[in-house]
Amino acid sequence: MHIKDALALWLENKPVAVQGKTFDPVTIEEVKFKTGDRMYWIRNNEDLCLSVDPESEEITLFHDLDEEIEIGDDLAVYSGQDFECSYVGECRIMDGEEELDKIVVRDYEGPDGQLLRAIEYIVSGEKTLLLGHIIPEEELTSV
Repeated sequence: MHIKDALALWLENKPVAVQGKTFDPVTIEEVKFKTGDRMYWIRNNEDLCLSVDPESEEITLFHDLDEEIEIGDDLAVYSGQDFECSYVGECRIMDGEEELDKIVVRDYEGPDGQLLRAIEYIVSGEKTLLLGHIIPEEELTSV
């Protein structure tokens, strides 16, 4: 299934199988970057989050991290492994054209293609840590 087709189903609150498991959307956040690019963060009720970029057709499957980890400007350390910073940017969480929150996103690349994402919500003060990896669209199927 193509990523854009899966996104269309999720935006209609319909499930899609991801790596053979049904992924039911519970919350969907539309993230707008300063460049004008948009991404969607889709959560289910099992502490999993999909980061869907419809333009680059890239999808990353994340799970929440509850532990405290060392995060610096250039490096983050998790489970004794170094993750190097690959992206820092300010974004906005949108509801249509209404801005709900501003966030700072930091992505760190680690071994074996792992991605560590640190998100700081400016208005609410919430901080979220996610660990994930890119999945190919062949791992998305209809339910």
